[in-house]
Amino acid sequence: PPGLIYHLGRSLYVSLTNTSVGLPLLLSRGPSFVMPESSNFSKLPDGYSPKPEQIVEAVNQLWTSDEFDDTGVTFAGAGDPLLELDTLISSANLLKSTNPSKSLTFRVNTNGLFLSPSSLASSLSSASITRVTVALNYATPSEYASNMSPPSPTTFKTVCDFIEAFVEHDGIEKVTATCVDNGNVDVERVRGFAVDDLGVDEFKVRTYFG
Repeated sequence: PPGLIYHLGRSLYVSLTNTSVGLPLLLSRGPSFVMPESSNFSKLPDGYSPKPEQIVEAVNQLWTSDEFDDTGVTFAGAGDPLLELDTLISSANLLKSTNPSKSLTFRVNTNGLFLSPSSLASSLSSASITRVTVALNYATPSEYASNMSPPSPTTFKTVCDFIEAFVEHDGIEKVTATCVDNGNVDVERVRGFAVDDLGVDEFKVRTYFG
């Protein structure tokens, strides 16, 4: 189906849902942001929920060529893949079992607006989903609440707790926090907060397209 798999360079990305918690990651990049045409990105068809078997078949087929890296995939897309947790974990496990000779690792892109993050980190790491990229974007609750359209005023604490739990979990190899440089944020303040206070392994600044 269209929208299931896209790619950036040699890296494959899998879309599980168009639904997000809070501001969708793609919308946070600005009104003019579009994915590169060469990526083959599109939203999933309305109402469509991919099955793990469909995902694995599509990925394995693309891995038969030398065009793409076959060391893992990133679960991302128009929505938040953690909203489809069962499909996410099943897909990763099925990719591992159908590629026993490969040392696969997986990454997930998320807003991090989920409760019980320690339990979530354990579930993901057991499926070799050991890298997580979290859209932090701001360093204070008020800025976050004003700009990220979260469902409740406590969500800044939620995303911070999420990041800290993943940083502290032994099974998670790498936690990356991101910030969109939209002109209304002190990027260096966010960087300091993410690295010094939350303890992330990596901080990335994303371009805003106004």
